[in-house]
Amino acid sequence: MDEAKLQKKQARKEKEIARLLKEKNKPKFAGYMFLFLFIVTLVYLVDEVSTNIGKFMELDVAASIFGSVAEYNSSSVKELVNTLIMAISGSCMLLRPLADRFGRKIFLFIYTLGMAIGMGAIAVFHNIPGWVVGTLLIQICIPHDMQQVYIQECAPKEKRGTYFSVIKGLATLGLMLVPIFRTVFDVEVNKDNWILVYGGTAAVGLIAVILAVIFMRESDAFVENRLKQLALTDEELARLKKEKSEEAKRGGIIQGLVAVFKHKQLRWITISMCFCMLAYVLTDHYSTIIGLGYLNAHGLALSATNYQLPEISKIVTDALFFYPIGCALVEFLPGVISDKIGRKKASIFFGTGALVFYVLFYFASLKLWDARLTGFFIGAACGSVWSFGDLLLLMISESTATNLRVSTNTSCLLVAGICYAIAGAVINAISAGLGSDNYLGPCIIVTVAVGLTAALITTLLKVKETVGVDLNTASPSLLQRVAGLNGTTAKNIVAFREENGVFTTRRQLLKVAKLGPKAFEQCAGFMRIAESKNVFDNTG
Repeated sequence: MDEAKLQKKQARKEKEIARLLKEKNKPKFAGYMFLFLFIVTLVYLVDEVSTNIGKFMELDVAASIFGSVAEYNSSSVKELVNTLIMAISGSCMLLRPLADRFGRKIFLFIYTLGMAIGMGAIAVFHNIPGWVVGTLLIQICIPHDMQQVYIQECAPKEKRGTYFSVIKGLATLGLMLVPIFRTVFDVEVNKDNWILVYGGTAAVGLIAVILAVIFMRESDAFVENRLKQLALTDEELARLKKEKSEEAKRGGIIQGLVAVFKHKQLRWITISMCFCMLAYVLTDHYSTIIGLGYLNAHGLALSATNYQLPEISKIVTDALFFYPIGCALVEFLPGVISDKIGRKKASIFFGTGALVFYVLFYFASLKLWDARLTGFFIGAACGSVWSFGDLLLLMISESTATNLRVSTNTSCLLVAGICYAIAGAVINAISAGLGSDNYLGPCIIVTVAVGLTAALITTLLKVKETVGVDLNTASPSLLQRVAGLNGTTAKNIVAFREENGVFTTRRQLLKVAKLGPKAFEQCAGFMRIAESKNVFDNTG
């Protein structure tokens, strides 16, 4: 590198250091934390609305935009196109690491603005090209969850979990914004006013963007870490890159996939997750199923024109008011319940809940039960299946060595996501190919019922508990539930304990008969030893 380039590089480095030091030394005004939490909650709300508005407004969009090309299967065609958009946008997850180089604030701004512009594009153009562009932009922006990174890095450590739960709960309840706008803009009577709902939510997104630009500070954790990186010499940077390169060789998607399919515990959790993902299909079509229930009950044709009947619009709006309530109530529980009864029992609890609420929702839609009850059922069903999936991912993390944790999580999501995409595409293709949305309901309920049942059976019979157990008091029956152990090794642990006295370190497990290095790697993290001098031996 010649002298001129070195000077430019040094100048850029010094400029960035000066900017970061200025940001670090700038005092926070009184009440900043309150305003910070308000803005993060608002951004989270925009993220939740962007994620769900297409499902909330499915009948309106399908009828208005796709009705002209698919009168009797507009919803199926719309979701088939949406599946292709999701597949294309998935590659944009590779952009997420850029926030580690350029900062959190700029990407919080970009992604929130992208979601707002996406909803605005659908409102302004309200045609197929406009919907495709707007939906693609939304799908590109919603997976990055920069607001979660802000909470992780800026909220007080001792209150981080509480802050996250409260903010997520408020954001979920904020989904009521969509039915409120549906009521304010009288979508029931003026069917073309659905575009104003998109426009209103886009305006909320722009307000969040403006507030974030004016008042949000860069994350303190990012500023500190970036300053440390910039303080390194070229030799230190080269050594750090070499270490990261060597670490990357031990991780990554390929290594994660190998681990997932090689280790029994990870393999069975991933299989459960794939089955669970089949139930996610219903989260794309609940508005349509509500509409189909009304049309079938009254003997009306299943057409794009009838989707916009005032009666159907009112039922959907009333249901959407109670969807966030059911969802928020359920999503508040997983952490509390799983800490008390264990991950496996909690996942079975929420999986069973999802199955029960899905069945109740389906019959409530067919029998025209009170719309508010129908909305609560589908909200609770969606919250339950998402909680089921979250707990399975948590069990993946807890069953994996630290250096492979992100890789195995990503690999599990990749495999399960492919199953979800295939299931959704097949169902929508069948309905679209047969020329009627009437096939959606039966196809979806069968897929959901089979998926959840298979996921529950697999979890119950094949997946082992991942919450830590006391190595010096656990019985063989409890130990054999731990990942990496079976009935024989569990009995051998107890025999070793009775013969040699209590364990004082996890490494002693390697002396147990028939417990090899691979089994040790899987089970050691779940063993607690209160008597150990090593503080890490008492965590699990």
